[in-house]
Amino acid sequence: MSNSYDTPLRFELSPAGAYQWWLLSLHAAAALVLLLLTTLAASLKIVLLLILFAMLYWQWQKLRLLPRRLIQQDGLGWLLEDQDGRPTVATLLDEGYVSRWLIILHFKMVDAQRRSIVILPYMLDKNSFRQLCVYLRMTNLSLPTDE
Repeated sequence: MSNSYDTPLRFELSPAGAYQWWLLSLHAAAALVLLLLTTLAASLKIVLLLILFAMLYWQWQKLRLLPRRLIQQDGLGWLLEDQDGRPTVATLLDEGYVSRWLIILHFKMVDAQRRSIVILPYMLDKNSFRQLCVYLRMTNLSLPTDE
């Protein structure tokens, strides 16, 4: 019988569309409130709007760094591809969390930085989410779970 983990695992994360809409909606609502419902001086409103749009730009750039693909290399080595397809090699740490509703993975990057990735069920198809949960529970036995 063949081991199902003989071939490298490959997970395609869906774009964080809900997060993008949430970011745009929140910042647009804040801009409208700032413009229409406050009695601040026009110059102060302009400064606050610039700060608001700078925050939106910064958060949008951080969103682009989220991986769109996770590819298992060997053992705990993984390849993370960002939204532009640039690969980054990382080592999966056993400090994450696994449940039916949420997976939190912690990686150690090549430059010794740590990076955490939150995976929600809608980001993977149902079978892939289940497969990742089972893989993490079977290989990283020290991961806390909700069960």
